[in-house]
Amino acid sequence: MNPLYDKFCKLCDELAIKSRIEHTLFELYLKHDDLVTELNEFDEALQKEQADVERLEKTSFFSIFYTIIGQKNKKLEKEKTEASEAEKKHSEIQSKLTNLENEIRNYERELRAVRGCDLRYSRLLPQILDEIRKTDTPECKEVIDTFNTLTRIEEKVAKLDEALELSHEALKTAINAQKLITEADNYSQQKAYANVKYRSELSYRIRLSLRQAKPIVDELCRQLARLDADLVGLSINFELDIADESSRANTDEWKIQIDCIIPQIEQINAKLMPARDRWTKRVTELRIELQERIKTVLE
Repeated sequence: MNPLYDKFCKLCDELAIKSRIEHTLFELYLKHDDLVTELNEFDEALQKEQADVERLEKTSFFSIFYTIIGQKNKKLEKEKTEASEAEKKHSEIQSKLTNLENEIRNYERELRAVRGCDLRYSRLLPQILDEIRKTDTPECKEVIDTFNTLTRIEEKVAKLDEALELSHEALKTAINAQKLITEADNYSQQKAYANVKYRSELSYRIRLSLRQAKPIVDELCRQLARLDADLVGLSINFELDIADESSRANTDEWKIQIDCIIPQIEQINAKLMPARDRWTKRVTELRIELQERIKTVLE
């Protein structure tokens, strides 16, 4: 057996392992982001419920009010129940997050074991192709054709990876802006004479979040334009107006813009994910095919 081919086969196996692990890690990282977001939300809810309990247990206007109307014990029991439920849910999410992080670390350790195999593969393959070209046989042409096809599809997958990563980042940033806008709306509705300083802070945080979202979405649009014809039609139609520096800036227009952007990005994710999976699978198939063709020539 040709020693170059033996080395090539080993690298092909490592590449297959690396591809599988990276695909799994990509999905686990997304789950991790979702769990962290969920944990943060329940952390805020837990702190609120615990604060309500403390306000009732201490001598405060809140406590005195419910004592006067004869509802303190009932209200305290209700707040304690809600705090207990929030704490239980918080612990469940934290446990899931810990288990997921352990799983991620295990896969990352496996990935480190095959680190650099793609670089070694890219260095070895030209040597093998040079040796195959010397044979000048019909099988040689088949190897070169398969290699060229594989290269084109690998470039396609790289573009899809970049677009997919950007789309998830854009979605996360847009959702954060949407939550801040909702928080501002709720605060204004609950408090007719809302604290001006707090409203100004919320407005600033919203503008900051929108400024973070805009370049990410802009770059996502550019990446989508680079994709091949089979993914034409993926685009985002949006315009973020974030020039207003007024502390009393109206959030209605921002809400309309963000509510328009989020479903568009979600639709893009829904198309990019299966496309990436489909072409990644094709890369694996072509690598196996290339390996077999090279074997035929070099044996």
